[in-house]
Amino acid sequence: MGKSNLAKPKLIYVCDSSCGWCYGFSPVIERLHGELYRQYQFEVLPVGMVMRNRNGLVQDVLSYLKWSHKCIEKSTNIRFGEDFLNKALKEGKVTMDSYKPAIAMTVFRSYQPKKLINFSIYLQKAIFFNGMDPSNWSSYEQCAEDHNIDGVEFVECMKTLHYQRVTNKTIKKARRLNVSQFPTIVLEKGGKTTTISEGYLGYDALRQRIEKEQFSEEAVKRRAY
Repeated sequence: MGKSNLAKPKLIYVCDSSCGWCYGFSPVIERLHGELYRQYQFEVLPVGMVMRNRNGLVQDVLSYLKWSHKCIEKSTNIRFGEDFLNKALKEGKVTMDSYKPAIAMTVFRSYQPKKLINFSIYLQKAIFFNGMDPSNWSSYEQCAEDHNIDGVEFVECMKTLHYQRVTNKTIKKARRLNVSQFPTIVLEKGGKTTTISEGYLGYDALRQRIEKEQFSEEAVKRRAY
């Protein structure tokens, strides 16, 4: 990491690939990253909302979305795809899983670390628009191929103990932030973390909160001198 990066504050995006509101937030985080990547470091932390023994059929895990997806669409202007609505909500042919997408993000980071925000958005769209089954290992071959990475090699990496251990550490790090809603944006600066937003927030309101926090810190520094 270069010196310029060490001096930058960090915006931490706490999310989950099985979270419908995180999917709705994807245009916001994409724009935020596109406009602020020169001023801030960005880190993506999957929180592991649906893990291993908590895996379940979509009827159980996404029962909330059966009635809330319209609210998410109205609030965020995102659209859930017909493939997801049919395969997941109507036919129950998808098993939701947060762990495999989190491993995929860990592996992807080793290939293209600067594009991890984009990959997290890609995964959410693959699930909630294209109806991808996140519990199926083979699903991630195409995810890799779409980013010019060998799909078979990518999935083989996902299955290794090394990447799973790294993923477990990443999830633990996300949970230590003690956030209760997703998506969440946390500002990290000078060893201090400040929660900027919990739950969905539109771009303009989020940008204002970030700038307010930044300006307040600068004001404190000026008074100190």
